[in-house]
Amino acid sequence: GGAYMAIFYYGKDTGGHKKRLRSMRPPRGRRQRRWASSRGWRFTVYRGRSGMSRVPSLRGLRKVGSVRIGRINLPNWWHFRGILRRTPRSNFVWRASGQVHIHRAGRYQFCTNSDDGSKLWVRGRRVVNNDGLHGPRTRCGSVTLPKGNHVVKGTGFQRGGGAYFSVSYSGPDTGGHKRKLRSRKPPPFRRQKRWASSRGWVWRVYKGRRGMSHVPKSFRGLRRLGTRRLGRINMRNWRNMHNVVRRTPHNNFVWKASGTVHVQTRGRYTFCTNSDD
Repeated sequence: GGAYMAIFYYGKDTGGHKKRLRSMRPPRGRRQRRWASSRGWRFTVYRGRSGMSRVPSLRGLRKVGSVRIGRINLPNWWHFRGILRRTPRSNFVWRASGQVHIHRAGRYQFCTNSDDGSKLWVRGRRVVNNDGLHGPRTRCGSVTLPKGNHVVKGTGFQRGGGAYFSVSYSGPDTGGHKRKLRSRKPPPFRRQKRWASSRGWVWRVYKGRRGMSHVPKSFRGLRRLGTRRLGRINMRNWRNMHNVVRRTPHNNFVWKASGTVHVQTRGRYTFCTNSDD
């Protein structure tokens, strides 16, 4: 049959008028720490200009997409495309940003292997300059780091042909052995507050059981089909739900929306849902 879900409210903040309920941000997930440690790099791809010979400034470049990944180890173009399906075949730029935790203070060496050029910054200081047009090539640099978390950012570009980008390091924490660099979590996003207010709902869809007549008491055992961020909960039909999570089935599915609402004026508020079922 049909599918519908909307959430709205009214009270002192709205002057008594009914409005769609917005969420400032999702509540903290139970597995946030584990997820952040295994997907700690924010990797973003941009559409570059033709004829690039150096790593360009990102200003004015159109973002193709952004994902979280665990390690920076992309040995060919197919790996780039595997994590971001819209990655162009040529003339693109990437940026990786994360936070690396150092357990033992000391001198550390950082390396990038890239095709074409790349650069790497640690704590705001450029440590590796592997820029220019070239095939897979490794360049390294060293920096002394104290114990704690340190922001690491890497950029690179691909004009044509093959594509490669990996980041490794060595030092007291690795026993002098070179290892792929992991990130605990991405650094704070500059537009995080604005983004959180416009995409503050976490919307999840699960495969439900046949013959349901009530909202399931628990989501345990249900297979999750997808998760997206939304600004407002206003799903007028099944197609709206399908556009948000492409794997939403035609029937026998369950959804969950979670967010945090900021109330400026204290008082009594009325919350409403309009749904089918």
